[in-house]
Amino acid sequence: MESIDIPENVVAIGNGVFAGCANLRNFRGKYASADGRCLIIDGELVAFAPAGLTTYAVPDGVASIADWSFNDCVALTGITIADSVVLIGDYAFSECQQLASIAIPDNVTSIGDFVLSKCSGLKSATLGSGIALIGDFAFNECTGLTSIDVPANVKTINMYAFYGCTALTSVTMGNGVTTIGSNVFRKCTALTKVVLPDSVETIGDYAFGYCQALPTITIPAKVASLGDYALYGCLHLSSIYCKPTTPPDLGRSVFNGIASDAVIYVSRASLEVYKNAIYYNGCSSEVVGYDF
Repeated sequence: MESIDIPENVVAIGNGVFAGCANLRNFRGKYASADGRCLIIDGELVAFAPAGLTTYAVPDGVASIADWSFNDCVALTGITIADSVVLIGDYAFSECQQLASIAIPDNVTSIGDFVLSKCSGLKSATLGSGIALIGDFAFNECTGLTSIDVPANVKTINMYAFYGCTALTSVTMGNGVTTIGSNVFRKCTALTKVVLPDSVETIGDYAFGYCQALPTITIPAKVASLGDYALYGCLHLSSIYCKPTTPPDLGRSVFNGIASDAVIYVSRASLEVYKNAIYYNGCSSEVVGYDF
């Protein structure tokens, strides 16, 4: 199927209806974009005809990209998103395995669940300053992604957002992120640098689990809870700096499976309280007072 005519009596088209139609070259009739490559309903791009294209520019005036719109466009290497876009839906670009880079405009406020999941060729992703939420599994198993800067407007990074990004070496977050969800960076096995802002309050279960190359991490002063296995399996983690004056609530085995010679640095004024909490948690690492 290379072409589809949309009759005038059609009033709605479901998300993902044409996903996986690799031979589709154009739409005609109602809702078709000027170039025939998209269906746009009330400012929402709901379908894309990918055949013969390796790059594409989302038309100006599009306000949202619907769920599944570009899913599994396996030949797509580049996409330009119009500045008019404010919302990108679930699975919008998932499994676009040749997509090498993407820049999310500053007007976008939310990127959906699985939005770029399993885009194995993705090496560069620029997140716009307006994003407040990164959805579940958003960059899950983007195995070519090497670094990410999370803008300050983001408040929550949802679960599994960067799970299994095995080439990711560096993560920087702007001072606005309060919640790092469960499994967010789990199995990012090449991660060597992570900068957590002072705004972080909650670090979820397995958030950094199995980040085997990570040598050091600083837990910001506002963190009130560290989830189960939050740092479990970080085999080379040898320096942990815990800034909270009161020990955070510690989930199960938070510090287990780290380097055998690891040292946990804590506020001198809270040293004994920390020792009791950390050793009770089953950790045998040395706990040392430190002036932050």
